[in-house]
Order: sequence, then C-alpha cells, then structure tokens
Amino acid sequence: MKYDIAIIGAGLGGLECGYILSKNGMKVCIVEKERVLGGCLQTFKRGNVTFDTGFHYVGALDEGESLNRLFHYFNLMELPWKRLDDEFDTVIIDGERYPIMSGHKAFYDALAERFPSQKNNLRTYIDKLKGVGDHIFDALNPREDTEFYSTSLFGVSAKAFIDETITDQRLKDVLCGTSLKMELTPQLPLYTFAQINDSFLRGAYRLDGGGELIAEHLAADIEAMGGVIMRNSTVKSIKVNSDGEVSGIVVNDDELIESKWVISDTHPAHTVSLIEETPYLKKIYRSRISRLENTTGAFTANIRLKEGAVNYLNKNLFVYSNADMWS
Repeated sequence: MKYDIAIIGAGLGGLECGYILSKNGMKVCIVEKERVLGGCLQTFKRGNVTFDTGFHYVGALDEGESLNRLFHYFNLMELPWKRLDDEFDTVIIDGERYPIMSGHKAFYDALAERFPSQKNNLRTYIDKLKGVGDHIFDALNPREDTEFYSTSLFGVSAKAFIDETITDQRLKDVLCGTSLKMELTPQLPLYTFAQINDSFLRGAYRLDGGGELIAEHLAADIEAMGGVIMRNSTVKSIKVNSDGEVSGIVVNDDELIESKWVISDTHPAHTVSLIEETPYLKKIYRSRISRLENTTGAFTANIRLKEGAVNYLNKNLFVYSNADMWS
C-alpha cells in the first residue's frame, strides 16, 4: 500500500500530525505498536474504575486563548471539558500550603502575600510568563536554526531564569512544585516552562472521562478523512533507497508500507536505530543521538480510595514531605 506519509507512533504528537496532514489532503498511515492509542493519554480500568495515566488538566482553554483555538481546529472542544476551581493547584511543602490561583493578578496577589520580599521578583516572573503566552504562536515563525536555538527562549534555560529572578528558595520550590513532568535541569528550555505554566493561569480545565477521549476522537476523525491507523503493529525498519531518500517502513512480518515521507513520534535514539544502514546517515551522527542524556522519569501509583473517604476536590494537590522535591 502506498501513502504520502507514514507516521510511527500514535501518541498525541503522532495523532495531531496525522490529523493536520489528513485535513490537508495527504494520504496518511499511522502505525502504533500498542492496542490502545494515545501514549500518555491512555487510560486503563480495574473493575469498574477508570484510571487516567497522564492527562490530568490543561490550560488556556478559555474562549480566545491559544489552546481553545487549537482544540477548535482539532475538533476537540466538543469533548466534556470542566473548569477547575479558581485555586486550581495547591502546593504543600513541609505541611505549608501555597495556593496557585487562576488569572495573572490573582496568582501574583496570593503569592505576594506569602512572600512580601519577593513582590518585584514575582512581577518579573509573571511578566515573562505572560509575554510568552501572549506571543505563543510566534515560536512557529520560520527563522534560522542558529538564531532559533541561541537567541530564542528555546536557547535559554528555565533554571537559569528562575535562579536569576527568584531569590527565595521556598518560592522557587512553590513555583516549580506543579511541574513534575518538567524537571528543573539546565536542559529545560524557558519557553517550555513558561508556556505551560502560563497557560494554566489563563484557565485550567480537566476532561471528564480521561485522556483517551482525545486520542480516540482524533483517530476517528483521521479515519473519516481517509487516513489509516494500524494498531498492534511494530515498525521493524525505515527503508532508504539508493538515493538516500526514505521510501517507507517495514511493519510486523516484513509488510512494506510505502510512503514518500516518514514522521517518527518515538524517542530520537529509537528512531535512528530503525533507519537502515546507508552512507547518507553518518555513524558518528547515529552514535551522538544514541548517547543523548535522558531526563528523570516518574513512577506513578494509581490508588483507589474507599467511597466517601475523601471529598472530591476540583483542583490538584502537590504534596512534598520536604522542599528537596527532585530527590
């Protein structure tokens, strides 16, 4: 079978790519090794209880905000979104509670009250987040790679910015305490940290039913537009012709999926390992990609509580037994 595009992996990135390309008339095939689509959007069931594995809440979903615009494009606003409380996050460190409020002013007021010596620093911090949020789509404007990774916020460390801006260590811990998936290392770009944290201040929402609703909704629309999604299918290799051009992927028992392009939504080292030996891909490049350092991961325990043991909270709690949260 011949396609314009073959996509490896049906996580959120792979599904969004498939949706955009299908919507623009491309013939798309998405290959997913698991039965369930969505990657971190997956949910699972134990008995009659549904557990959400990674998609907990999103921000900037109010009318006119950036994610609202994107979700309208992806036909996702019809899903059952529920707005969280004004205090959408609470960070607890050493038993001390710190409110994270919706809205830039409310966010500032709540933390400035707790950290009066940091008022000016908090203003600088919020102005940077708001500036990123106001110009979020500017990051997609074409520019030279050297400029993009040196002068843009992708070339600035979030850790360096926070260390330079916030002088109170406890306030640093509070500001980073909701970012479990963004370990504060020098490698974390300021754009990533600022864009995500700013989005929540603009309106935080949860999805009533679990993240798999997003994956299955995207998949259904892709198939309705003529795309093909192969589940339980493992990519063995990425084919390269004698001219150094990708010609498709080999799936399962040596089934060839021919395509003009291949997009991989998997780890860079895994992606490179799939590419056939070719003089057009230098061994030194393969070696460099395979040695890329990974960031710290997280182990998640999903716990079912006895009915009535805890009242439902329409917000998130981040609880640390001590301030050294990353260890």
